Amino acid sequence: MDEPEPLTDLMTGEHQRIQDMLEKITLMTKDDPSKVAQSFSAFKWNMEKHLMIEEKAIFRIEDLSGMELNDAFRLMQEHGMIISLIKKIEKDIEQRDFSGMSKLLELLDEHYNFENEVFYPNLDKKLSDDRKKEILERVDEILRG
Repeated sequence: MDEPEPLTDLMTGEHQRIQDMLEKITLMTKDDPSKVAQSFSAFKWNMEKHLMIEEKAIFRIEDLSGMELNDAFRLMQEHGMIISLIKKIEKDIEQRDFSGMSKLLELLDEHYNFENEVFYPNLDKKLSDDRKKEILERVDEILRG
């Protein structure tokens, strides 16, 4: 039986992809605001899919206990903060105010560092290969439809 891809590898790549999208948008702020808004909308959609992956496919309460459960609740709270900031930035872009993007980059960097260095490595150690395969199938379904 083949070993499934570690969740840490999958999600670290996914985190980098999303951060790269946002960094490109921050470089566009001198462009037409409608282009920035369009790109930010695509970023938001990708972020929403990413959060869905984490909250619906990975942070399954029945698989978590003790510290992992506390960490999952912490991460879901941070997801709420991320979405709130994204909604604020969407409104601010219309006024050519891009100041929230650097704050979002910082928040994502901190959030992703914890997930990449602590949360996902712990899950990779704890979960069975069968459970990881099930999660990976769900992730693939969300990402690719």
